[in-house]
Amino acid sequence: MSHVKKAVMLSILAFPGAGHLFLRRYKSAVLLIASFCVGVYIIASNIMAKAQVIADKIVYQEIALDVETITQAILDQPDIYSAHTLTVTAYGLFIIWQISIFDAYRQAKKQITLA
Repeated sequence: MSHVKKAVMLSILAFPGAGHLFLRRYKSAVLLIASFCVGVYIIASNIMAKAQVIADKIVYQEIALDVETITQAILDQPDIYSAHTLTVTAYGLFIIWQISIFDAYRQAKKQITLA
């Protein structure tokens, strides 16, 4: 597998910035990984907060241990962040991932032409 394909496949399948690590572009890799982790943290913390509230209600028997009841309780539970913030974060994660793929391809091609 060529150097370019490896870098792109790592960026597509592993994690944004993984292709940059493979190409030894550490500053770009850290920037992409850090920005992606911030977005994942925002979404995951929202999910975990909602799950914790519902789990506590189940433990204290405030809601029944029934799929429909739990689903409705999850839907009724307010988010930590606004819907707008979560939407922008989700789109931001997608954009960061796309930038990572494109830039890994660009950097790998650049390394080949310089070699």
